[in-house]
Amino acid sequence: MVSAGSIFLYNGTGINIPLSTNLADTTAHGIEIEGTVGPAATFGYALYLDNAGTYQACDADAVATMPCRALAIDTGAGANKLLLFQGVMRDDSWAWTPGGTLYASTTAGGITQTAPSGIGDYMQPIGFAITSAIIYFNPNTLFIEIV
Repeated sequence: MVSAGSIFLYNGTGINIPLSTNLADTTAHGIEIEGTVGPAATFGYALYLDNAGTYQACDADAVATMPCRALAIDTGAGANKLLLFQGVMRDDSWAWTPGGTLYASTTAGGITQTAPSGIGDYMQPIGFAITSAIIYFNPNTLFIEIV
């Protein structure tokens, strides 16, 4: 086994991201990158990347605030904030239905298990719930407008 940070490579066959034993409340494991965040984000806040290179609140009500690209790990606004681009995230205050698909929400920065359905809303699957408190974030950057 060769390890680098929190990625474990087993005989060159894959990547193991620890799920239950090393994932504490309000933590994430996966592909994490620092970026500049515009809004005062909280843990798990859904973000899109604007044309100035700043991560802003994703909102499935408007094409200008889509698609969801990352979830906030660090809280607050500013430079050098840690963002989850793909991986697992845990928040014990969540109450997801395990196995259910997650979508970008029509509430700015939100995540939902109810696909947006209003005329002019945008539907983007961004992952699924592993347990009521743990999600796998793997955003599909293809999103569709509800007409």
